[in-house]
Order: sequence, then structure tokens, then C-alpha cells
Amino acid sequence: MDNSRFKAVFLQEVYERLSGIEKGLLALESDPQNSAAVDALFRHYHSIKGMSASMGYETMKVFTHAQEGLLDRLRTTGEAPSSEMISLLLSSLDALKDMTRRIEENIPLPPIGYAGQPAVLDGQPAVLDGQPAVLDGDGINIERLLNKIKELSASPAVHDAQPAVHDGWQPPPPAHHEAALNPAQHPEIRLPNIMKVESRVFDELLRIAGDILSSISGMRTIAARSRTIELKEGTHAIGRSAEELRSNILSARMIPLDDLTENLPRIVRDISARGAKDTSFTVSGGDITLDRAILGGLSDPLVHVIRNAVDHGIETPEERALSGKPPKGAITLSACEKKDNIVIEVADDGRGIDVKGLRKKAIGMGMDKNRVGGMSDKEALMLVCVPGLSLSPEITDISGRGVGMDAVKNAVESAGGTLDVKSVPGRGTSVIMELPRTAAIMKVLLVRAGDEVMAVPVARIERVIELDRELDRELGREPDGIETEKGMISCEGRNIRARKLGDIFGITPREEAERMKVVILNAGGNGAGLFGIAVDGIEDEVNMYIRPLAPPFSALGGVAGFSVTGDGRPVFLLDVAEMAERVLGNERKGH
Repeated sequence: MDNSRFKAVFLQEVYERLSGIEKGLLALESDPQNSAAVDALFRHYHSIKGMSASMGYETMKVFTHAQEGLLDRLRTTGEAPSSEMISLLLSSLDALKDMTRRIEENIPLPPIGYAGQPAVLDGQPAVLDGQPAVLDGDGINIERLLNKIKELSASPAVHDAQPAVHDGWQPPPPAHHEAALNPAQHPEIRLPNIMKVESRVFDELLRIAGDILSSISGMRTIAARSRTIELKEGTHAIGRSAEELRSNILSARMIPLDDLTENLPRIVRDISARGAKDTSFTVSGGDITLDRAILGGLSDPLVHVIRNAVDHGIETPEERALSGKPPKGAITLSACEKKDNIVIEVADDGRGIDVKGLRKKAIGMGMDKNRVGGMSDKEALMLVCVPGLSLSPEITDISGRGVGMDAVKNAVESAGGTLDVKSVPGRGTSVIMELPRTAAIMKVLLVRAGDEVMAVPVARIERVIELDRELDRELGREPDGIETEKGMISCEGRNIRARKLGDIFGITPREEAERMKVVILNAGGNGAGLFGIAVDGIEDEVNMYIRPLAPPFSALGGVAGFSVTGDGRPVFLLDVAEMAERVLGNERKGH
């Protein structure tokens, strides 16, 4: 398993633990009866041992395990540590620091017991037994340190009046421990290269970067009207630097999907056990990164989807045997990139969704019979997102109350994404979430309806077409290019439902232009949800910092956020999911 992507987190945690060990050892030297310090030291060693084992650093694991054992003896016996033990642990701490530095610099740690060349700790020659410690060119020879730790762990008494001598090794006096590393001078103090920064700092940096980009947008407009070459070049240079700043901030906010999915195997295991099922769970594409704001919003939706897959989808081994399936069910979570978006799919090989039963249940809940009957199977599958609708014959503490998928849909769409459900009876179900990779700063197309400018997410745009109003009149169509009775336009041989953006928001249009532009949007479902919005004009494609709506604007329908252009104009971001509901007439909430 490739753990390289966790290396930065590992180093940050280890450096913090090593700092805690140093403070604890010095506190224990001042007060050998300090049991709280012993407990804290034990936890530090135990944590480093576990982390190094997970990362595959065997030498560090073995070395910290021995020191952990020495501290465990102090915890269980209540003995006070000797000065020899403190000095030995401080020397061992220096070795751990050197190992950590080597890991940070991608220098392999050697097996325990190799020797050859003088070792260096914190930039100074390391001393062991009064002589320079040695290494084989790749790491410190810690075998003698390890042997002495084991000897002390096994000795009948730990707290002696005089330090013991082992194989001619006399530990340096505690007060001169640092000098013992290098008789000539003290070792230099080094700061770790990894810093811990609160997430709110990145949130604020992203906001500032968004404001800068908005201001630059106004500067570009002014520069375009100016004849001054210096202004144009300066604006371009500032814009390039701002884009680089934005990119670096977004990169710092990116977190691998694995960070969120690491606990899902346990959830699958526990739910399967309670239902007498046997289920495997695999993840692919876990190294794909998303903005922490997007990833954080996926926590509950993923748990809901996984619960449904195990509880509703996967059959018991007996049921699977009757269907000719292997006794163990399979759930896979896969992630891939699609343009600027990330597609996350949770698929199972279970019983699938009974579309006929889903229609019957929806009608039984009061939905219009003709409308439900007129849905395609693909549209009918989305009825699983209707609040209160469940095909489960009984209510359990896991599912069956008809809540879950509606929450998943709301969470995905709130993040600017789309949800799709596919299922084949007897073969399984797939829940597909397409999400933007980053939050807040978004590439948008500025469109105009009357005197109002609005933003459309570029990631949801399929294409932009123009309709010739004069040609429409010659052909006997309505002058707005859209058949008003059916609200349809023709695009590459397909009939697509469309509406004027101004009509949706009640905006009075400007004087009609000879050609009308229609933005074709994808509401989700791999092209099945294409629709169009007719606009009076298209202005520009820009990166904008999208702010959340505050009351009373949060109650405004059809918009998902707002921004401010460089010249101070407020711009609303269209909520593509709600636009789809208004244009397609598909009452997705089932009301």
C-alpha cells in the first residue's frame, strides 16, 4: 500500500510527539515520582510505534516499542526512573529525531545493527559510549541503544543510587546531555518543516483571494477600454499572480477521499453482521483530492448510501445462492475526474430496485397516477429521493423510515453537484454523485437577463447555441425562437425544453436582439437532464468567489449564492438543480 500521501501528516504528528517526549523526560528527571509524566510519555511512544508500523518504518517501530516497554514497566510497578534511564531515553530520543529527519528527506532507514560511518544528530556528531555513533551510510546504528533499553527493562531494579555500566557504556551526566552529543558546541535548534494551521485560516485566505479576483475583473474591464499598454500589461500580471495565489490556496485545502472513507469498511462490516450478511467493501480512486468543504459535506451522504446498499441491496448468503451469486456481496466506492468535477459512485451487486414497486408506493403516497405512470424507468428511480418513500417492509434502527436518499440529494445539490441512480433488478444499484472539486471560487459564465447579470457554473454547461429570430419568423415559429406551448428548441436533432431566464425571475427584457442565445445545461443523469435557458446576452467567463446567501436572500428561489463583480455589481449564482425543476416541469420532490 502506498502511504506516501500520508507522509506529511505522519511527520507533523511525530514531531509533536517527539517534542512531548522531550518535555516529559525533562519533567521526569526533575520529579521522578511524576506518574502523570510517565503516563503521557507512554502514550507518546505508543502513538509513534503505531504510526510508524502503519507507514512501514520497521526500524522506528521496533525502537519505539522497546522504549514503550520501558515506560510500561514504570507504569505498572510504580518505580521511579533512574538517572541512567533518563539519559538513555534522551539519547534514544535523539536517534528518533534523526530517523524522523531522514524520513522527511526521503533517506531510507537501515535495519537495526548496521554500522560504518559517523552519525549526525541535528547537524552535530552523535556520541555513544564516549565515541561517535556510527551508521552504514543510511542510518544510525541503534542496536547498542536498543540492547541497553532491553537490559534496563529486564533488570530487577530501575531506580539505582549510581548509574550502572553496561558493556563499558557510561551515560553522560543529565546536566551535560546536550554537550555529550558534541563536546565542542551545543546542537543547533531546528523547526520542523510541517506546520499545523487551522482550517479557518485557509477559509479566510480563500475569501481574500476571491475578493482580489473580483477586483481584477473590474480592472480588466477598465484596461480593455484604455489605450495604455502599461495598464493592460500590469493588469494581466496581477491577474496571473492572483490566479497562482488562488491555485496554491485551493491546493492547501485539498484532502484525499481516503481520509473520509477510511471508516466505511467498519460500517459495512457492522451492518452486515447485524443482518447476517457477508459483504466486501473496496475503494478505488481514494487518492483523488477534493476541497475540504466539499469533502466534509459528503460524510453523512456516504453513510446513508452505504447503509442503503447493505441493508436494502445486499442479500443474505442463502438468498444469493438461490440467485446464482457468490455468497459474499460486494460494494465498491469509486472516484474519477470529469472535467472540473469529481464523480463518486457507490455500487453494489445486490437485488437492485423494484421500479414497479417504487411507482406503486409513490402513487400510494398521493402522487399523481398519470404523472408517475408517464415517467421513464430512469425518472422513476429518482423517486427514491422523495421524502418518506421507502420500499423496506419493516422499520429498523438502520433504515426503513424513508429518510436518507432525500438528505443525500439535498446535500449533493447544496454543494453544487448532481445525484443520479441506476439499477438493474437482480444485479445491483449504483448511486452516482457528481461534485465540484473545489468550493467557493468557481468558474462561471456571466449571462444577462434584461439589466440583470447572473452567473452560471461552467461545469454544468454543455454548450451555447444561437437562434436567429428572423429565421424563426419566416418559419412561422414564435418570435422568441421557443415554441411557447411546449417550450421546446431543437439542438443537434434533439428536442430540448427551454425557458427564458427573464421569464423565470420576472425580469423585463431589453430591446430584442436579432439573435438569441440559449445556454444548454446538464441537470445530471448523463445527458438525460438537458435543458436550456434563453438569455439576452453573454458577457464573460470568469473565476468568482461565491458567497452564501444570508436572510432574507436565502429564501430567494433559483439562486445558490452571490458574488460581486469588480465594478461593484452584485451577481447571483443560478441554482442549476432548481432551474431544471422549473424548466423541465419535473417536480423532483414529488409534490
